[in-house]
Amino acid sequence: MDVDSAEALEKYVPDWSLVNKDRIIDALSSKMSLFHIGTPAEHFHYRRMSGPELGYALMLNQAQSNSLVVETYKRWVEDESNCRKYEREVAFLKNEENLGSKVKQEITTLRFTIDRFKEQVLETKEINKASQASAATAFEARDKVVQDLGASNLKLEEMEKKLLEFAERNKSE
Repeated sequence: MDVDSAEALEKYVPDWSLVNKDRIIDALSSKMSLFHIGTPAEHFHYRRMSGPELGYALMLNQAQSNSLVVETYKRWVEDESNCRKYEREVAFLKNEENLGSKVKQEITTLRFTIDRFKEQVLETKEINKASQASAATAFEARDKVVQDLGASNLKLEEMEKKLLEFAERNKSE
């Protein structure tokens, strides 16, 4: 059985009794959410599968989903650790009194970047809490945060090098 061609391109609206104020905290709301989460085309696709095929598809999906959740959590923990490391590095640079104005400006930029990373970590936590279906989105967000953190780390290393050169010049003068 296929989806009726007259309805195939219409928006899917779940046929459930849930309303905007409802939370999924009891058996009825859980049932409504689960039974109506897929589109009719999705339902027909799975209805064509035999019992063992459906079981295999479910097992594969759950294993992949679990792996994505674990990987997302690991990256979140790593990113929080990197944020704390950068905060310590910024605090160290802040305490240096002989920094030039350019270095001070770069520190301000790094603080802004760290604040942005904190916001991204919080956003990613919320995405992770939403559902396993959003794990793929969190995975992409984590990749971006890790990439940005890597770039900021390189920038910070450059700043540390400049700071050491600056301190050496001041010592020799």
